[in-house]
Amino acid sequence: MKITKIFYNGAVYTVDGTWTKARAIALEGPAIAAVGTDEQILALKEEGTEVIDLKGKMVLPGFVDSHAHPSWGGTELLYKVDLFNCKDAEEYPKRIAAFIEENPNLECIQGVGWVNPHFPPEGPSRFVLDAIRDDIPMAFDSGDHHSVWANSKAIEMAGIDKDTPCPEGGVIEKDPRTGELTGTFREAAQDLVRKVIPDYSAEEYMAGILKYQEVMASYGITMSHDAMVDGDGPAYEALLRLEKEDKMLFKMNASFTTYPEDPFKDAEQYGRYLAETDGTMLKGKHLKIFVDGVVEACTAWLKEPYANRPDYCGEPVWDEEELKKVLVLADKQGMIPHFHVIGDRAVQQMLDVLEYVERVNGPKERMPLAAHVQLLDPADLPRMKKLGVAVSADPYWYVKDPGYYCKLELPFLGEERVSKEYPMKTFFDAGLTVASASDYSVTPVPKPLRGIQMGMNRCYPEMDIEDPECVLGKEERVSLRQMIESFTINGAKVLGRAGETGSIEPGKDADLVILEKDLFELPITEIAFTKVCETICRGKTIYRG
Repeated sequence: MKITKIFYNGAVYTVDGTWTKARAIALEGPAIAAVGTDEQILALKEEGTEVIDLKGKMVLPGFVDSHAHPSWGGTELLYKVDLFNCKDAEEYPKRIAAFIEENPNLECIQGVGWVNPHFPPEGPSRFVLDAIRDDIPMAFDSGDHHSVWANSKAIEMAGIDKDTPCPEGGVIEKDPRTGELTGTFREAAQDLVRKVIPDYSAEEYMAGILKYQEVMASYGITMSHDAMVDGDGPAYEALLRLEKEDKMLFKMNASFTTYPEDPFKDAEQYGRYLAETDGTMLKGKHLKIFVDGVVEACTAWLKEPYANRPDYCGEPVWDEEELKKVLVLADKQGMIPHFHVIGDRAVQQMLDVLEYVERVNGPKERMPLAAHVQLLDPADLPRMKKLGVAVSADPYWYVKDPGYYCKLELPFLGEERVSKEYPMKTFFDAGLTVASASDYSVTPVPKPLRGIQMGMNRCYPEMDIEDPECVLGKEERVSLRQMIESFTINGAKVLGRAGETGSIEPGKDADLVILEKDLFELPITEIAFTKVCETICRGKTIYRG
């Protein structure tokens, strides 16, 4: 194959093992052929080679979002009421009513983005929704996807009443005065409502995923991880079809979710999943496990009681013995565990289970992935290192948000614990592989450049980086170099694809992002506002700004 494209006169940061800096890159179709000086690379020009003058722009490996929800997020972009960024509780019904007016023929209304700080502890009320429409089911996911707000029609169709028992690991919220259902269902209880909400078709998921990729490409993303895929569902069918039909804009990984209600349902399918997703663009290497819930719903599992509930530490999602059996089977077949862990007690159970798997199956190269890790007992760090645990961190959340931090996390956890939440430098210092992620659409605008700046400054880009009322855990700030690694090579490592992407090296795929300015020459308060000029996946431009 000939040299198809040359970029020269740029600031090329390879993010290889020694952080080699170059001026130019030559592409050979979908792959990187050479990296070097302008003279070295321009000498490779052949007849028909496209030559691009970067005019000093920065080139990095394409960004990796190591934990997101493209399948959900795509349908949210196309088919659901957008409830993100409502200023108060009164704005939600206005947006829902406007959506229904624009879509009068829908037989079910869905949406996403409401937040707990706008409502009392028992969550939003079904009667607010009933006042809009009480003849069709409505169900709205919270912004963190750990709660559902439903109207009375959906609750009736689901056969739920005030005497319905809470499923293990779930909460059915009730009015503290009357004992009646409020309309809010948390964690495992969400499925009681979701079972009557029709799923989207494979074709609708395909359209949604492509819309998601189009938006993410504009942020410089060239690989993402769908962190919750049902191996029997239409979203998985959509991913397989997009790969087979060569329609994906960029690379995707999938985590197959296993639930404690039927823990061995997919056990015989792990090998099939690995084989079916062994494509160029799609890989399915991970098994997703929820170890606990979230702090804002009091479903995170803590070592010490909640500050607002001194007799309660939360509860595990899984019976530990069952979880051990599932992960032993998955490990034997080559699946990589991908844990949702929020509380410090959940982290401890994750490590206990991983130690058991190693004792039973023997030592081998493993990189289990721990997502979020909001609270950590430092005593558990050595075990994380020994077991090869990598972290998928969420720098977009490293801020003293007036909603979640002030109204929920501070009163729920107490000042001492909340001041230490979401460590990052701690993980780097311990020698762990740290990748960054958005958990999209929990983070509705997951621009990696914004995440990079927030990981460095621990506050929103619009805020004062020295104001203690804005900065969350100043001691956990990390460097620009570490943040870039977390969004590039480390993302590729935790997804098992570092051999093909994550750095700019000959033989790897040409997955690149071109930025208007060199981030290393900018003030640390301007990184988030840098323009993405071009995004390239396997040598093909998928976005140009």
